[in-house]
Amino acid sequence: MDNAFAAQQETISICATCKHEVSCPITDVPLASDHVPSPSEAQAMETCIEEIRTQLAKLQHVKRTVEQTLNSLSAMESKLENALATQRAYVAPVRRMPVELLEIVFELSCAGATLSPPDCTPLALSAVCRHWRQLALCMPRIWADVQLTNVPLNDWSTRHAVIRRMKHCLRLTNGFPLTQPIHPRSGTGGAGLNVLVKYTNQWQHLRIDGPHEELDPRVQASLSVFGSKSYTRLHTLDLDMIALFASFSLRVFSDLPALRTLVVRNPKHVAEPAIPTHNGLLPLGQLQELRTVTTTRFAFQLLSRCLHLLSWTHTDDSASHRFPTAGVVMLPRLRSLRADYKNARCSIDLNFLLAPSLESLKLSWRDNRLSDSAPAFILLQSSQHTLRELELDNPPSNLRHDLVMLNHVHSLALHFPSADPLTDNILAAFMARNENGALSFLPLLEDLELGGHGRYRGQAVVDMVNARHAAGRPFKMLDLDLFNVDMDHFGDLDALARLRQLVPEFVGSE
Repeated sequence: MDNAFAAQQETISICATCKHEVSCPITDVPLASDHVPSPSEAQAMETCIEEIRTQLAKLQHVKRTVEQTLNSLSAMESKLENALATQRAYVAPVRRMPVELLEIVFELSCAGATLSPPDCTPLALSAVCRHWRQLALCMPRIWADVQLTNVPLNDWSTRHAVIRRMKHCLRLTNGFPLTQPIHPRSGTGGAGLNVLVKYTNQWQHLRIDGPHEELDPRVQASLSVFGSKSYTRLHTLDLDMIALFASFSLRVFSDLPALRTLVVRNPKHVAEPAIPTHNGLLPLGQLQELRTVTTTRFAFQLLSRCLHLLSWTHTDDSASHRFPTAGVVMLPRLRSLRADYKNARCSIDLNFLLAPSLESLKLSWRDNRLSDSAPAFILLQSSQHTLRELELDNPPSNLRHDLVMLNHVHSLALHFPSADPLTDNILAAFMARNENGALSFLPLLEDLELGGHGRYRGQAVVDMVNARHAAGRPFKMLDLDLFNVDMDHFGDLDALARLRQLVPEFVGSE
């Protein structure tokens, strides 16, 4: 083209074998300048435009041809990949695996499977081949391990398929206990729940959340479906406060012969009325484990009825402290207690708890401000001859002073608050001896964990370890969390190297 504009040719190679190329003329136009094209320049540009239109049409045709070829190649690639996977599966060692080992593989693969199509592993395995299908159908355990309440049924397009899968899985359990929790949600719907309640004699773990409003009329209706059913295997019942008192009114859970664990939560912070005194509401007397996320006041109402309890885990939900109405509660068989409190005043209720068989105790306080409250003196006093493991997170200082009575503790973990950090004086208490020269503070202590905030010297820790060793009670394990420790005050890090030599199992960050 003969014109006044600069032009350049760009070429793209389409095929390296036949050397087929596509060329595109690109003409530079001084569009940003103030130049007005002359009649001859305008005529030349019109010619340019026609050439580019023609070339663009050719380029688009070539592009469509290449895209079609690429799609064909992709389709062929998928076919080859599927063929490769099929042939590899045909000669895979798993096809020659003994049935006993294949059953173990199935159980591990199906653990926690769901009803959603991509994750319903038992169905996927049973579709591989006839041998695998026969094996899967004869393994009720893998069908009993499917999560049956994880898929919402609000969507009409998937509800029918999910219900079919649910019925299929339940039918293949052959009466085997269901290992996954049954947790009906708002999305489970009446259709799903009506299927599930036909198998209540296989349930082992049931969780129920009440409606959002305490006086919601749906409370009675939602729990009435659980009435007049057999729960011969149900060992764990998890209820929020609304569902708990609704179950009291309906007496739907009065006959639970296998119940051993009760979980009570109050996530909506509804009022916690007194538990009715008449019997037949819940078999609290046979509980071995209780978990409460309520006020301590309400938890004590339950504790006073759980005389065979072995373990209590509690998260205090009190807005302010109120003494329990149940009075002093004696739990003669309690072995383990885990409690988390807002502050020291909220944990004073522990002075109303006697646990003469307590072996493991963990107490934590979220508010680490200094307090003059004595939160657990009576509890520690009642268990001083049996307590073996103790963990205190942000404890009030006066509670640490009560540790002197615990002569049988083997393992201790202390996490200090910023308002009352670990100091050399506290470490010195571990070296104290009585008039006979024996250790007077935690004489049987073997494992010690010190964390949280601290302002102590590394040499003080070395001295403590040496003193315990000299007294014939060396540490087997020492864990120092130095993250919130004043390292300028800690001093030379050689102390950590010496501690590694002195303690068989030493953990300390450098």
